[in-house]
Amino acid sequence: GRGRRLEWEGRYALTGGSGTANFYHLNDQTFRDYLVKNLYTNNTENFSSSRWGLKVEQNQELPFGIQEKLRIIDVSDSLYLLKVGDLPGNGEAYLTSDLSFSHASDKVSGFVTAKRYRNILTPRAEDPRAFDTKTVQVLPQAEISTNDKVFFDGNLVAGLSLGATNFVRQRDFYDRDPFGGTVPATTPFRAGQDPIREAVRARINQSLYTTLRAADVISIVPRANYRHYFYDFDGHASSLSRGYLGLDLEISTQFERVYDRDPSGEFPKIKHLIRPQITYSVIPYRHEPNHPFIGQINYARENGFTGYNFDNEDVIPMDSTLNNANYFAPKGNAISYGFTTQIARKRKVATAENVTPVYTYDTPVEWSAGQSFNLRELRYENEKRQPLSRFYSLITANFDRANGYSDFYYIPYQPISQDTSRFVYSLGANWILSKGLGRVLAYERNFGASYSFNRSNNQSQTQTIQLNSVFSINDYVMPSVSVAYDLLRSRWMSANTMLTFQSPSECWKLDLSYLQATCPKEKPDDSGWCGKFAFNLSLNLTGSGFGSISDPKSVVATGAK
Repeated sequence: GRGRRLEWEGRYALTGGSGTANFYHLNDQTFRDYLVKNLYTNNTENFSSSRWGLKVEQNQELPFGIQEKLRIIDVSDSLYLLKVGDLPGNGEAYLTSDLSFSHASDKVSGFVTAKRYRNILTPRAEDPRAFDTKTVQVLPQAEISTNDKVFFDGNLVAGLSLGATNFVRQRDFYDRDPFGGTVPATTPFRAGQDPIREAVRARINQSLYTTLRAADVISIVPRANYRHYFYDFDGHASSLSRGYLGLDLEISTQFERVYDRDPSGEFPKIKHLIRPQITYSVIPYRHEPNHPFIGQINYARENGFTGYNFDNEDVIPMDSTLNNANYFAPKGNAISYGFTTQIARKRKVATAENVTPVYTYDTPVEWSAGQSFNLRELRYENEKRQPLSRFYSLITANFDRANGYSDFYYIPYQPISQDTSRFVYSLGANWILSKGLGRVLAYERNFGASYSFNRSNNQSQTQTIQLNSVFSINDYVMPSVSVAYDLLRSRWMSANTMLTFQSPSECWKLDLSYLQATCPKEKPDDSGWCGKFAFNLSLNLTGSGFGSISDPKSVVATGAK
């Protein structure tokens, strides 16, 4: 119904490496109609119906112990993943392609990499075929690190890391601050407010630590880490040298108890441990001269938004961040405290009679929680103090017949309204009725549910519930279904069904899936739902497992995200 479609795949395998390339081409007449309708121009000569997607994955061992890896994912237009599919990345903000060369030895390790980012969240009024020239690229990045060196009979450990990164893009070296109001195009660069987007950054990271044992029950680990950065802005702004010294003192202990059970049973021993931990962090020295780049980072931090630095290396974590999308715990003068508790099991593996038993170990339950207290906040008056950081509690449970998780965060001092909350949490559980193990054919019967709640701001809120089930009818037919419902908007988000047929000979299996998910309306009479059918034919040529021709499961997971 759209036009001619072509697919091509090429593979190679050599000693020490292999590669696969996939190219897709679609002569899509509906895409040309979309361009004519939405780009608001009379010049339609360059409106082509040609659309394509490319995926390349390759790695190769080169001489002198060098490992080369290449990954390319690219599309003809930003709507290709949503409307056509084929490639991973639907629902993401950008596609990443990278080429890297790495080498490791017993003394040093290093790598050189180049990354290309393609923004696929272009506004509707822009040409989806165009490459976003405002996107910052990493071309290239290099780093070399020494393996930790032990001194004084193991009482002192030191390390050194050197790196350099080139941040570049096609557009101007700076962006206009979108929060500073509309300004004429002729307005000059506003230092400290309009974010700089191009620079070469060199980094030196030196670390030093030791481990102590008090009364054979308390572990004490003092650490020192000095980071220094040099920035060159290619004449658009003056060069910058900045750095800081971070000191940490970690104190922990462990309480544990082993419960002996029936030696002939499946679990002869169970251990419960509790590991409390407290860490004092301080940044006694930092060098930050007056510079537009430092000014833009402070401007974003004070106003609670992100994106005014190149990456996390540019952030000195003196205090807690106000934006929870890119959260940093305070390190300037703070105490972090928390605990981890686990239940571990010693499991006897079934063996033949008169054979020495084989044992494995697993951790069915783990719970960690913690928070930080920022001592720097004590310099303010009582009504301005906000010393407590975000509190977290993470629980996982994995048993033979059931598994679940619970992630909980509490954000103190977060301004809230009737529509927002300081609580962010998600939880889920899965009950396994039966599952085939140690076989090529899949057999599973389970039911699961998950719930997520995040209303910490007015811009992006989430409150969804998802239900899923896999229920094998027999060894050869296995249907599955998953649905997601948006509780905030009181509407269904996605619904997916899949039916798997498995050959009794264990030579092949066929997966048929159909996904429905909400999507933008392109026409007034659109329903707001997009459907996608996919199939996956897998072959078991060696008897050890299936190799897929395509994978609808990845489409399902991406679409339901």
